Amino acid sequence: MNGWSHKFTRDRLTGKPYQRHERPNNDSVASNVTENYKRNAHLDVERSSGSGETTTFVNQSFHYHTSVSPYDTLVLSDPCFPDGTCEFTQTKMEEQYCNCDGKCHQYKDCCHDIKLNEDLNSVYTPYYQCYKSSKNIYKGLFAVAECPATEENTTVSHLCRSNDMLNTGPCVVHDEVIFKNRYCALCHNITSYKTFDLQFIGADTRNIPENISRTDKLSYFFQNSIGYQLIPPNGTVVRPCMLGLATNNDALCQMFINPVYMYINRILHFYRNRFCVPIYNRDLSNCVSYIYDNINRDIIHPMTVLFSFKGKETKDEDCTRWSQEMQVNNECTDLETYTNFRLTVETFYLVSSMTMTKEQFLSIIGTYIWSFTQVVENLDIHSTRILFPKKEKSKASEIRLEVMITKPSFIDEIRTVQYNVNNFMWKMVFAYENNTSVITKEQDLPTSLQNESLIIINNDIVKNTIINLNRNIIERSGHLDCNRMTVIAEQNTSLNLHVKDIVCHEYHIKKDLGDIKGLSYSIKAILTYACFSISVVALVFSVTMNRKYELSSTVAGSNMENLSISLIASNILFMIGSYASQITYVCYTIGVFLHYLWLSVFSFMMITVLYIAKNLTSMKSGNKTIKQAGTETRRVLTVIGLMIPLLFVAPAVILDQFNIANLSVGYGNSVCFPNIYPANLIFFTGPVVVCTVINCVVLFRVIFQVCLFRMEMRHLLKSSSSSKLFLRLAILSGIFWVTGLLSGIFESEWLQYIFILLCGLQGCFICIANLTTRYMYSNVKTTFGKKSSSPQTVD
Repeated sequence: MNGWSHKFTRDRLTGKPYQRHERPNNDSVASNVTENYKRNAHLDVERSSGSGETTTFVNQSFHYHTSVSPYDTLVLSDPCFPDGTCEFTQTKMEEQYCNCDGKCHQYKDCCHDIKLNEDLNSVYTPYYQCYKSSKNIYKGLFAVAECPATEENTTVSHLCRSNDMLNTGPCVVHDEVIFKNRYCALCHNITSYKTFDLQFIGADTRNIPENISRTDKLSYFFQNSIGYQLIPPNGTVVRPCMLGLATNNDALCQMFINPVYMYINRILHFYRNRFCVPIYNRDLSNCVSYIYDNINRDIIHPMTVLFSFKGKETKDEDCTRWSQEMQVNNECTDLETYTNFRLTVETFYLVSSMTMTKEQFLSIIGTYIWSFTQVVENLDIHSTRILFPKKEKSKASEIRLEVMITKPSFIDEIRTVQYNVNNFMWKMVFAYENNTSVITKEQDLPTSLQNESLIIINNDIVKNTIINLNRNIIERSGHLDCNRMTVIAEQNTSLNLHVKDIVCHEYHIKKDLGDIKGLSYSIKAILTYACFSISVVALVFSVTMNRKYELSSTVAGSNMENLSISLIASNILFMIGSYASQITYVCYTIGVFLHYLWLSVFSFMMITVLYIAKNLTSMKSGNKTIKQAGTETRRVLTVIGLMIPLLFVAPAVILDQFNIANLSVGYGNSVCFPNIYPANLIFFTGPVVVCTVINCVVLFRVIFQVCLFRMEMRHLLKSSSSSKLFLRLAILSGIFWVTGLLSGIFESEWLQYIFILLCGLQGCFICIANLTTRYMYSNVKTTFGKKSSSPQTVD
């Protein structure tokens, strides 16, 4: 440039040759000066006739203005001038480093033949920066990356400036304005936005720890991926830009973008334009020009992991298998999506009943791979290692395959496919030269290879076999989900195989498990409705009997009645809720009331146990009789029992209305019950566990006291309510719910059935305990005794 001779060497920037400057010679200087003079003179004639300030150009689809200014001579003298025009960048480049649209003034990325118009700036113009949006270190996107100076919250300003995506999250967009992260949006008074997805490229998934949090998983991929890329929401248009452009305060440097680059001490430097380069180095700079299209062009790596930061819009999705509809409907956004996932496939062996050549084995291996692609969709399979004995023929061969799931998949879906790949059972009946051999897939080293020296053989025959079999007329759809198959084939004279039939004997465990799961759910549903119905009837009868014999006038009877009514209402609502899950508002209302009623059950349980323990403690202290409490005590205990659940239900409803992350319990789900972790642990499971623990501790303490003080126990046994108290103590302690907690922890099917049975019949057990007390028994006996003796009285 400018008279410097050029030699092309390998450019670390693109892997292509670039011009290296050497000292100029006089001939080159003269010729280049002449060339520049002619080119600049020609441009001067085009730009202005000297009679007007502004000239309008119409070239193809471009209509833009340039203005004559004191800087024109300097701009026109720039050797890179032609590379910074709208005509060149918009028609001859795949990607543009400068723009000529109406928004270039907002982003300050106009080409140099666009008139600068400050009136077209946006309110966000001072805050736009070129933000690194992928592993490409040279190209990014324009985003609002700073807070206004008036922002008082220093924490928000700091997080807005932070480049730690793990803690600040990816870009967000509102009304076509892209913000660096949600904190940058917040300080500009934007609270409603769409969030970019984050995709990791070339991720290493071999050592992903299981059962780690989403944050830890993100951190893992940041450290174990080749790079990342931000994926904008559908319909969002990003404004690309060039990263790392050095600048200065020179007016021409700030006016336009026509980047140049140079190496200083073997370090690559980019500048916004030639006038941003220090004067003493300007003649050493190179035009970026066409190189921009190839600067660090993204290489497509096979493995990607997509993390979505969108909020769920649906609550009843099935997230076991990824589908395009899920992405469109914004479902299952809390699960990462893996594309081109490479499976860990175990080494296996193909064993023949007859000795075969390695060429025949290679054809059979190709048939195995082809037949497997007929079983599972979206698999890319090829052999990476085939080992065969050094001799010409053998009865077995060792195979290692590389399997890739090409479609986006959830991790559980991937694990299922991996299990099916490793446990796929395969057999082939192979007819050739009037002989028939049976080849089977085995996981263990066959005896015929144990003492053999194996070598790697060429697998070109495998590839050709697969190509030929792809022309086969076997219907693929008829064999999907097959887990055990037999392939019937024969060999042509050309060593090419012809598959005559594929027979499926067994389907994937996933399908079988699905049937078992459906059957399991139907059995659980029948068991639940039967047990709950029995409990409702039993509790209604128990309440009726308590009222008949005026047991509700005592504190124990009042607590028993409150507990029974809560259980009746909760059981009925639970059964109704199973059919109301499709009606959102009804399901939501049922979920709230169920939350309250179940907590009230445990509330009255705890009050009852504590009251019984208080009476037993009082008797142990020497009181021979228990002082009967009055109406006021019963009312106070009832109010307390009703108020305790509100301490948990009211905050849960409020937080759920505001949809606060990690604190929304999810009323209105498919089961019409709050079951979103971790909020359900805070507002339901936690209180239940605490209540159960208190009841159990009190129970064991009372039993210990009773065994230790037998004399006091005699007085207790003489009391009219002794048997009833102990039965209530055992049942109302909530001991059955321990089974439910254990079934959730150990995920045992049998524990779940036991829990459904015990929990569903809890009302029935309470009724039995209530009706078999000595006091109730004597009253019933007296009542029926009077009825039976009444005829004798008449006589």
